[in-house]
Amino acid sequence: MGIFIFSTTWFRKLSSVTFALVLLLGATVSYQPAEAVTYDSQTVQFGPGLGTNVVDSFVSVIDGATNTIDAAFYEIRYQPIVDALIRAKNRGVAIRIMTDTDYINNSFTQQLIAAGINVKGDNRSAIMHNKYAIIDGQKVWMGSANVTDTDNANNYNNTILWESSSLANIYKTDFEEMFVYGQFTKTASPSTPDQLSPPGYN
Repeated sequence: MGIFIFSTTWFRKLSSVTFALVLLLGATVSYQPAEAVTYDSQTVQFGPGLGTNVVDSFVSVIDGATNTIDAAFYEIRYQPIVDALIRAKNRGVAIRIMTDTDYINNSFTQQLIAAGINVKGDNRSAIMHNKYAIIDGQKVWMGSANVTDTDNANNYNNTILWESSSLANIYKTDFEEMFVYGQFTKTASPSTPDQLSPPGYN
């Protein structure tokens, strides 16, 4: 049985060719922001996008609400979202919003309160870092993006819009633990669908 041994010269040549190919491929492959992609009843979006950015796309979801919006937002700092929520309130949609106490006094959140929208802060030093909304008990919008101008236009984030009443019910349980009962994280019920049971629920 013969043994093939690479000489130092051949190894250097092979390494040089490999390195050149890596540089060539690296020069021809560039990052392109993605458009929204729909899989069955879920729409996944990465941003900033080539078309509509992730928070801008949420405006049309709010504009499509007919009955209820329950939302938990760490910070609200984007006027188109504020305007869409006020439009929804004015057409009769019942809206409840939970936000972090550190941001409840900013001008954007105060516009919502002045419009008669029910907004609560978490009233604790820990961060209420959720970013989700339940629409009409049928859809859940969620992801890594805060509803702010910087997260919409500059920061890399992702969102997903689920059309699922069962998922909406799970998120509603989580929302009401915070909004109705003032319970967060360790003081709330276990975070598994078969065990979610906030105080007062059987």
